[in-house]
Amino acid sequence: VTIVVCKYYSYPINNMGIDKEDMDMEASYTEGKRFQAASFDAAIDVVTAAFQSVGFGLPPGTLNMNVSEVFTMKKVDDKFPKLQILGFCNPKFAHSLLLAEPAAALLIPCSVAIKEIVPGKVYEVAAYNIDKMGSLMSNQEGTQETVGKVKECVDAALLAIVDT
Repeated sequence: VTIVVCKYYSYPINNMGIDKEDMDMEASYTEGKRFQAASFDAAIDVVTAAFQSVGFGLPPGTLNMNVSEVFTMKKVDDKFPKLQILGFCNPKFAHSLLLAEPAAALLIPCSVAIKEIVPGKVYEVAAYNIDKMGSLMSNQEGTQETVGKVKECVDAALLAIVDT
């Protein structure tokens, strides 16, 4: 079992049979990890359980989009790798941020992407780098405490995602 620290690609990838060139969800505004699961649905369940364990949910009306399915249905790309975007929300954190900075609505819910890397075996989860997103806030004093709590929860959720 590969245990991963919450910063992208800070773990030995060769244990999963993945070439370094396959790391295409890396970006300065994300953090995440790779993990093993028996299926794409199982990977989504693992990520959902991890975020729910730290107080985030998927309230009705939040984002739950199968990107590859949309691309296939709209005849854009029928070979796009499986990619699901989930919009997790913690209403207490959202409320606090919106009171301090209404424009933070553009960052809510917390989008989390799950991508299939090796079909039926290896998946990647990516979330916003909360420090980077927090630095965008104009009301740093009013949002700093909540941003810190969100970061703790997202980091804990990512650490909770383990191979199944």
